[in-house]
Amino acid sequence: MANTEERREDLRKEMDDLRADLNALRSDIGDLTRAVGNLAGEQVQGARESIKDEMGRAREALRRRAAAAKARGQAAQQELEQEVSEHPYASLAMSFGLGFIIAKFMELSSRR
Repeated sequence: MANTEERREDLRKEMDDLRADLNALRSDIGDLTRAVGNLAGEQVQGARESIKDEMGRAREALRRRAAAAKARGQAAQQELEQEVSEHPYASLAMSFGLGFIIAKFMELSSRR
């Protein structure tokens, strides 16, 4: 009987140890889950900041390109105005001829 009592006591001790190990495992899994969550959050934050930086650089490059295109457009407009003011009759004749050609193309396309 003493032997049976010792076995029961050993079994209880093992069960208590197993419960303690399971509780420790639950705690470790919880800690691991939080650590993975934090790590993922940090990576997302890093990616977000990287995307923000890249968008800022792209926006600035687009602004520079738009400013350059605007300057080229203004220069072309001034050049055209100067050319028209220097040769008004030739400009008028060219505009009339171009309008006539466009009208003929439109007339041909409406017949089809």
